[in-house]
Amino acid sequence: SGYVRYSAPLDDDARLVLMLGYGSTTLDVTSPLAGFPGSQDYSGLVYGISLQERLARHPHWIGSLDLERWYDDQGLDIRSLSYGFRYAF
Repeated sequence: SGYVRYSAPLDDDARLVLMLGYGSTTLDVTSPLAGFPGSQDYSGLVYGISLQERLARHPHWIGSLDLERWYDDQGLDIRSLSYGFRYAF
């Protein structure tokens, strides 16, 4: 995936990040109840939003809550919600 990101501060320790880009992935669906079992290739538009905040006790660590949505021209819609940490030098 490749993104263009726009970041804006909310306060001294928090930021709001908007993402827009292009992604490519392969989904492996094993349940026939899903409607399209087997391997499914995807590539298309990706956009999302992220809230990031420095941890008070450990200022070099940043926690982020990310919501992403992927679209392609075949009508496939992928949504993901993730929480993660990163270390800032």
